[in-house]
Amino acid sequence: MVIYSACFAFFTQCTFTKIARRACMIAMLFLTLIATAREYHDLELGETAYNSGDYRQAAKFYRQYWSEALKKNDDQALANAGLRLIATAIRNADAVEAENVLTEFENRFPLAETIKTTLFKADILMLKGEPEKAESLLKDVLRQPITGTLYFQLLSSLGYSLILQRHWDDATNYYDLLLKAAAGTRWEFVGFRQKLYAMIMDGQLQQSRKLLEQSNKYNNHPDAFDLELLLLLQMVREKKFSELKKKYDEIAGKILLQPNALLFEINQLAASHYLNNDRPGDAVFFLKEAFKFALKESERRIGLQRVIDTCVTANMPEEAIAAALKYIEFYSRDVTTIPVRFQCARLMNQNGMPKDALAVYNALLLLPDLEPSQAVAAAREAAAINERLEQYEEASRMYQTMFDRGTTPDEKLEGKFLYGESLYRRGQYLRAVEVFTETAKEASKWRDWARFRKLQALLRLEKYQQSFLLATELCAVDSPENIVADSHYYRAYTLQQLGRDAEAIAAYLEFMSKYPENRFVANALFDTGNLYFEMSEYEKAVLNFLQFVEEFPANEFAANALYKCVYAYYFLDKPDDAAATITRLIEKYPGSVYAPAAQLRQVDDLRLQGKYQEAASVLESMLEKYGENAEVMPKILYDRAQAYAHMQETKNALQLIEKLIAKYSGSSPATDALFLAGNITSENSNYQDAVNYYRQAAKLRPA
Repeated sequence: MVIYSACFAFFTQCTFTKIARRACMIAMLFLTLIATAREYHDLELGETAYNSGDYRQAAKFYRQYWSEALKKNDDQALANAGLRLIATAIRNADAVEAENVLTEFENRFPLAETIKTTLFKADILMLKGEPEKAESLLKDVLRQPITGTLYFQLLSSLGYSLILQRHWDDATNYYDLLLKAAAGTRWEFVGFRQKLYAMIMDGQLQQSRKLLEQSNKYNNHPDAFDLELLLLLQMVREKKFSELKKKYDEIAGKILLQPNALLFEINQLAASHYLNNDRPGDAVFFLKEAFKFALKESERRIGLQRVIDTCVTANMPEEAIAAALKYIEFYSRDVTTIPVRFQCARLMNQNGMPKDALAVYNALLLLPDLEPSQAVAAAREAAAINERLEQYEEASRMYQTMFDRGTTPDEKLEGKFLYGESLYRRGQYLRAVEVFTETAKEASKWRDWARFRKLQALLRLEKYQQSFLLATELCAVDSPENIVADSHYYRAYTLQQLGRDAEAIAAYLEFMSKYPENRFVANALFDTGNLYFEMSEYEKAVLNFLQFVEEFPANEFAANALYKCVYAYYFLDKPDDAAATITRLIEKYPGSVYAPAAQLRQVDDLRLQGKYQEAASVLESMLEKYGENAEVMPKILYDRAQAYAHMQETKNALQLIEKLIAKYSGSSPATDALFLAGNITSENSNYQDAVNYYRQAAKLRPA
């Protein structure tokens, strides 16, 4: 019969399947009641559902069967329905329903089969995670003179209560007793199987391997496949994981896709092994298998979360996303999906799926159970994606959502602040100033940040007087140090822009003294040098520029600083120091535009001193370095032509001018070179040539 065959399904460890199936065995003892109950259609439907593994549907039909029997006041049918409903509730790991029905059953049938109902109580205790109480209860029953099937059932239940407590050796002894006492019955296989399981879990692997070799006698047993599963467990415990995967693939076709406690544990153990050995990619397969065979929803939910997390660790984003979407589909109404939805959206965003991520965030924001802080976080992250996609209206909507859904000033005003940031990044500085002003009106952690960003927007708008006043205020506030420090720099900078040079220098020096590690120190030092230079305090300018190069040699303005030192030395009438600085500039920053510019300045100085030969030598060396530089070569050729002209080497001068005109006719020095050629030929009485040169020059530089 249906119940009879179901009752001999596999009793597995650490799950409630075994308990339920033992319960079915108890129900089997009441088969005499079935004949009467056959007139109930819901009973037949329940049996069909149970036999197909749909235990939730079976429970539904058995409840209807129970209700119908109550209406008819049919005690035999009630007893039958009650036992079936208890067994099915246990099969569904529903301890509450099992206990409620058992209580009603005992109230209605107080003297009926007390030993059997005690077995149910033990099963329920184990479902509730109280195997110690179940063990005590079962041992009390075992003291009574019991024989036959009830005795076998008691031994099996007692062994299982010990398994749940991980008392493997004691469990092995009880199952060995069952194996011997039940020889020749169906219970013999149960004893063999459970003894083998307990030995494997106890680490008695040599003995369990020998016992496995004796399993051939059960090849024709309906549940013989269970022994193949135990072989998988043996491989796990022996850490033969390469063999395990091969064997698993071999028997995969025989495995029914339904809850299976042993397969769940095997896959969990294998996954844990790979995770503990930093092989998350290999663990993913077994975690997915564990999910398929989990008995309880809590195990399935936790298992699917482990799949997601492990796929992330193994850098398998597509599989992680697929698992997350499956989790969301299965548990859409559960609040536990909220962190999974966040995780899924973030994975999508990180892996080139921004629009899919936005869909998840939008769905997330519609959930009624979403906490305000979670809504703010979802809107913030969605806004960032919209910004990146240049979907600014959608981003603005999300910033407004942050303001609307936030419950504290910090949460609400973050939305406004980020909207101001968005406007600033897009160059809408005037509107950004307005938004930052609004944000700063109310006390929150964003107030000083909003004022600081307003300061930066005002600087972009070149509103230097307003910037100066706001920077001065921020220098005195009790805010994060980087706001105060940066504000000191901006205060000095605005003084410089307002033309208050002496005050700006003092402010820069104060800033550098107070905040020597600040990101703007290099700027401040360079600008201080510039101010001294503009005020003709060249000695101080040189000191600042040299300090700048020493402290910030990789800065983009380092070459410029040395170049300005060159000019300062010339203004101080220190040509030797200027020459030494030029050499340093060429050596440290040979690719800089300031290196040839400094040399050309040196040529000008030599020419002014009448040192044309030295000027020519410098220009000759420059030809070797900058022969392919179209920006520098016209000036070099022109200066060389001038040097030759002063040395009365007019032929060489004219050749260089012709070369300059031929190759760089559109350059600024070309016009000057043509005038120079006109002057040279005129002085040599070649007036026609002079006229031609002047005419060419006039075309390039009309009056």
